[in-house]
Amino acid sequence: MDCTSAGHQPMLDAAGMRCIAFNGEIYNFRDLRAELEGLGHQFRTRTDTEVILAAHAQWGIAAVSRFRGMFAFALVDSSGPSPVVWLVRDRLGIKPLLYSRQGTRIVFASELRALLASGLVAAKVDEAALLDYVSFGAVLQPRTILTGVHALPPGHFAEIRSGWMRVVRYWDLIESTRGSREQLADISVDEAREAVSSLLTEATRYHVIADVPVGSFLSGGIDSAVVTGLMGEVTGHPVSSFSIGFDAQGEVFDERSSARRTADRLGTHHHEREVGAAAVAELFDSFLADIDQPSADGFNTWLVSRYARQHLPVALSGLGGDELFAGYPHFSGLAQAGVPLHPAVTDGIRWLAGVAYAWLPRGPLFRARFRTSDLLGRFALLRRLLHDVEILRALHWNRATFFAKHAQSSMEDWVFWDGDHIQRVSYWEVRGYLLSTLLRDADAMSMAHGLELRPVLLDHVLVEFVFSLPERMKVGGTEPKPLLVNSARRFVPESSINATKRGFNLPTRTWMLEALRDRIEGTMQSAALREIFRDSYLDRLRSQIRAGHVPTEIWAWMVLVAWLEKNRIAL
Repeated sequence: MDCTSAGHQPMLDAAGMRCIAFNGEIYNFRDLRAELEGLGHQFRTRTDTEVILAAHAQWGIAAVSRFRGMFAFALVDSSGPSPVVWLVRDRLGIKPLLYSRQGTRIVFASELRALLASGLVAAKVDEAALLDYVSFGAVLQPRTILTGVHALPPGHFAEIRSGWMRVVRYWDLIESTRGSREQLADISVDEAREAVSSLLTEATRYHVIADVPVGSFLSGGIDSAVVTGLMGEVTGHPVSSFSIGFDAQGEVFDERSSARRTADRLGTHHHEREVGAAAVAELFDSFLADIDQPSADGFNTWLVSRYARQHLPVALSGLGGDELFAGYPHFSGLAQAGVPLHPAVTDGIRWLAGVAYAWLPRGPLFRARFRTSDLLGRFALLRRLLHDVEILRALHWNRATFFAKHAQSSMEDWVFWDGDHIQRVSYWEVRGYLLSTLLRDADAMSMAHGLELRPVLLDHVLVEFVFSLPERMKVGGTEPKPLLVNSARRFVPESSINATKRGFNLPTRTWMLEALRDRIEGTMQSAALREIFRDSYLDRLRSQIRAGHVPTEIWAWMVLVAWLEKNRIAL
């Protein structure tokens, strides 16, 4: 908003008492501005940034509860007897904010690279974060890959004065929906669909507000179809939509035909780009330079963001639809975990899994563990690169010892018991995979190209309402995400509704066997990999590579090693 010099940052208020550095968007800033003008405030710009300053002057830090958007900001308030710095992050963690305490000094930034460049934080890996990565291909927030550096949790602010810091939660999905979950327990299906449809339209109206062109990502799935369709409906003109696909080597992952059908249905100005293996080899170093923290995911978003930014600076995304509308296949299995087993039983199963590891395929081992675990144990088994027994056999003994129950203990705060089954799983997804992988990667990969990515379905008003609805609205029947589909069916082709869910995947195994083969060979020889993993595990990986089978986790190790070496991070 207001792309003139008037909107430049850091921005001072008219009195010169408050200064802000702000990343993101306050979508309801015009509503707030009108209210503040009625209270006597005057504005010099058309920015949402200036509205934050005025709102803080009027309501103090409580103003954050009035903001509807995605945001991370640092605000210095010098109006009192001593200066105060406020660090604030949005409710869902769409925008990043990192900090580190160094004695009485506190440093903060949007990216690890900024903190490393400051010379004020140690360039050393956090051991717990490394185990996160080995387990999940991402670091679980509030940890970061660097020791002593933390992510400010979503829905929190930090107050800093005279070298003293306190972190306070101002929003949580469970607390904010305690009343509405009870109130909506008996809502009818028609009432729920009508309300969701209205909130989807309202959220889209807010998200298209900009002084620059806005487009959308279109994969051919349900979420992106709904967002793109709503965008065209509320703006009244064709949407510029973007998708990527792959050459013959990655044809099985190519969703361009589905995206075209949706684009034709919605009448978009559709743009698509084919990514070949040769291009991946050329682009991979640029991707590594942009990731900020190692991640096994994100390259897909990096590719489509790079393409979309050649046409416009803002794009809408359907991110969050699976977590909010129960779109993942494991929702049902997780929701029915039942009564927790006695620890002796789970320990026995873990021992049997260790004995059977050498000769029993991973699939049966996983199913046995999953079916006999409690809800938290099932959470800890999902989205794994390596499972517990594999990690214990792969890591050097010192890290393997530290690993014991690490994954499960990291998730203990993500489980609550006063909601229904689907609400429990949804909360875990929002706190885990959505926050630490999808949102973190989406922000880093899009902003690396100067593209602002706006996840419409994570409008917190919409999130609170949908989360509060009973599980009978979100699962059951033959259609995926029935609540979302039936609230916006006019936008979604039947072929997309009935298609097998694939996600936004990449042909990484094919790339690693061919275009990236030399890089894989270099990764397997790296000192960092030998310091993390046992020789026996690495020898097994080399044998698999020679046989033409590249395990999925090799991609993650390649990214990790390259990131460590590029940034000169010590283990």
